[in-house]
This record gives sequence, structure tokens and C-alpha cells, in this order.
Amino acid sequence: MSQFTLGSLMRKNAVQYPHNQVFVSENVSYTYQEANAEVNRIVYWMEDKGVQRGDRVAILMDNGVSYGLFVFAIAKLGAIFVPINIRLHNREIDYILNDCAPKLMITNENLYPIAKTSANSCEVPLYQDKDILDDLKGFASDEPDLEVVTSDIYTIKYTSGTTGFPKGCIATHQNWLWNNNNIHSFIENSSEDSYLALLPLFHVAGFGAFLTHIHYGGKVVFTSGKFDEKEVYELIEREEVSTMFILEPLLSKFLYSEYYDVKKVKTIKNLLSMAGIVSSKIVTDIKNKLQCNYFGIYGSTEASSIVTAINYKENMKNYKSYGYLLPNFEGEIDNISNNPNEEIGELLLRGPSNIQGYWNKEIETKELLKGGWLHTGDIFQRHQDGTLEMIDRKKYLIKTGGENVYPNEVETVLREHPNIADVAVIGIPDRTWGEAIKAFIVLAPGSKTMNSNQIKDWCRDKLTGFKIPKFYEYIDEIPRNHSGKVLKGELQDREESTIGEG
Repeated sequence: MSQFTLGSLMRKNAVQYPHNQVFVSENVSYTYQEANAEVNRIVYWMEDKGVQRGDRVAILMDNGVSYGLFVFAIAKLGAIFVPINIRLHNREIDYILNDCAPKLMITNENLYPIAKTSANSCEVPLYQDKDILDDLKGFASDEPDLEVVTSDIYTIKYTSGTTGFPKGCIATHQNWLWNNNNIHSFIENSSEDSYLALLPLFHVAGFGAFLTHIHYGGKVVFTSGKFDEKEVYELIEREEVSTMFILEPLLSKFLYSEYYDVKKVKTIKNLLSMAGIVSSKIVTDIKNKLQCNYFGIYGSTEASSIVTAINYKENMKNYKSYGYLLPNFEGEIDNISNNPNEEIGELLLRGPSNIQGYWNKEIETKELLKGGWLHTGDIFQRHQDGTLEMIDRKKYLIKTGGENVYPNEVETVLREHPNIADVAVIGIPDRTWGEAIKAFIVLAPGSKTMNSNQIKDWCRDKLTGFKIPKFYEYIDEIPRNHSGKVLKGELQDREESTIGEG
């Protein structure tokens, strides 16, 4: 390796922190020295299977120690890591495999049936993680002599695809190394820290936090499977977890769990979650119950993970804010406001972690990077103190009676109601107004259904009249993807009855 790349991290830390634990799960643990040797064996195994620099390797796996090993073996070899969302259907997986043409795909026992279906359909060789690890005894553990440079592509991370098929975001080793620097700038992690990997590694922000802890010699702790509050509290205490990244609704389940014990969470220094989607009550309760830094973040796959951050513990009254751009970003607001003194518009970004473009999509790449800026598709307001507040996704704008309404503003007001646990707002066709505003509401535990007039009374002194929803529907759960983003297309397709205008 002639340059410092992501593959260099494991080699460097095997020398600098040989006996520090790097990967820990319920039954398995590796020190940096042990993990580096195993990663080297996997590199030789992949070479034996014909994988070369620039070849794609797809991974469809649950979080776990073996996933972490494969991530760094791919990096050392100079191959390209293609993480696949485990919640996708075979049709979507087939699209990704056909688009990136991987040399092989790796899965685990739990996901083998769905992986096999797509692998057979797309004629991609498929291997199980446990079989690979069992097959490593015949391979050397010495450091491979390979040419990998920072400008080499390391990941093709497919977008969440809330509308249509996903696009493959191309990120280099250098993009990810700069992202590590960005995240480190606010969580200030070191070799003494440990990260509880609750977010899947196919999730761009989860992968970014994972890499950042490895970069600085820290430890990554994996759960045994699906989110279990009791296990999470036990792991935090046993492994002295210092950083967690957790999304709603799991954040509320964790915070208000019967297993909460202040003594179990005393090592937590940093809690990360998505900015702008929590209530003031959550912010206050995290400060009181966990007594840690609570960072609201905004991220983008096209920017290789996290873009902004705010410490809500230090800014209790600014729980709607998305904070400041991280150090290695420059941002512009493509102003759509009629007021020259008010910056509201699409957020444009420049920075060394921005992706190189979309795989096999030249037209979409030119549109994304038009004018030398990355176009996020998100509408932000920049306040006079330089902080940013997300208004909404550009595509979610509701036009009702000639007025523009961003659902996020309405959702923020409704979410503060003590009887409402979660909410999503969309526009629905209306003969008179073009679109009418409809709110989908998840009630807080123990709360009774409210009529539309009660909700409107709550909104009346907080929202302009045309922004107050006309229709309401109570549902058990707001549909979200793995990033916590609301799947508004699913809500648009619902045909259940609504509570009318009352």
C-alpha cells in the first residue's frame, strides 16, 4: 500500500494498539493484531476466488464481527465494497447486482435464502461468512503487497430508494477518510472509546461512525440481532460503551425502557440521532437520564455520511436546529426566498467527502454535481448565527391554494402535542385547493383518539391557517426506511378512511 487508505487503518492499529479489542460480540472478540491477521487471510482468499483491484464485492449480511473483517479485507485488496440493505426485496437486490456486476457476494446464514435467489438470478457466486472463515486456515496471514491509492473507489453505496430504484453512490478511500475526520471533530473519540453498532453497516451514517472508531483505535460492539433493550443496557455496561447512534422509534424504546438504570449508562459520552425529528421532552429526558452529549445530525449518502451536527445538551432550546456544517464542508443556500435577508433554499455542498457521482448514471451525476456543488435536494434555512434548520425535502413541498407548505414545519408542531408520539404529513389531491394537507398520527401510549377540532385548536396559535391539516388518520406506526426517513409514498397509497374537517 503506497498510500494511506482505509486498508491501512487495520494494519496501523495492529502495530499501535495490538492488544486493544476492535470487534466484540456475544461470543466472539478480536484484538487489532488478531483482526489484522484474519483480514490478511481473507484478502488472499478473495484473490484465490479471482477478486482483483477494482472488482466489486457485494455484502448482504446482518451486523456482526465477520462483516467488519470483510469490510477491511475489501479495502486492503483495493476492491469495491457494495453494501446491500437487508430489507430489500429480491427485485431490488437483482437491480443492484445487475447494475454493479460484483465478482462475488457474501451473506450469512440468516439471509442465505434471499441472497441465493438473487445470486442465482444474476449469476453471481455466493458465499456464506462462516464457510469463508472456516476456509482460511490454509491462507497466509502476512501483510499483502498490493497497490491501493486514496483515489481508488472503495464503496458503491446505493441510496435508500424512497422513490424508484436506488442509485449507486461512488465514494473513494479519500472520501471516507475525510468523513472520519468530520465525525471525530465533534465526538472526539480515541482509542479508549467503544461504539455500539445499532445502525446497520449498510446505513451510510452507521458505517461512517463505525469507520471513525476504527480510525482512532477504538472498539466496535455488535448486538446479537434485532434490537433488544435488555441486551443493549447489558452491553453498554459490560463493554463500557461510550458512543451510540440510535434512531427513532428505537430511541424512545431505549430511553423509556423498564431496564433503564443510571448505573448501566454511566460510560456513555455521546448519543447520536437524526436532527429535527424529536420533541423537547426527548431532549430534556436524555439530558436527565443519560447525562451525555446528545448530537442531532443531518447526513447524506451523496456526502459520504454526516454533514451537520448540534449538541442539544448545550442548546436545549434549539432542538429544531440542525447545527453547523462539519469542518470539511462549505455550504451555499440556493435562495428561493423573496426576502434577500432570509436564506431559504436547497443546500449545496462542497467538500472532500462528497461522492464522485452515481455508478453507471452519467446524466444524474451531472445534475447532482452541477456547477461544482453537490445538490442535496433538501431545503434549509440558514439563520444569522450560521446555524442551519432543515425545512423539508424539496420533493415533499405541498402546494395548497397557491401557498407553499413544507410538511416538516407542520410535523414539528404536531409532534409537540403530549398525546402524539409520531406524525407524518403529506399533500393529497383536492379539487378546490389543488392539494389538501393530511396528517398521519401515532398516539402516545395511553392516549385517546382526538377529533380534528382538538388537533386544530392545538395548531391554531402555532401555525398559519392554511398550514393546519384538514384531514387526519390514526395509524399504529409511521413507515420509515432504515435511515429513519418517512416512506411518504406508502402513505400516499393508503386508502383507509380519514377524519374529515370536523
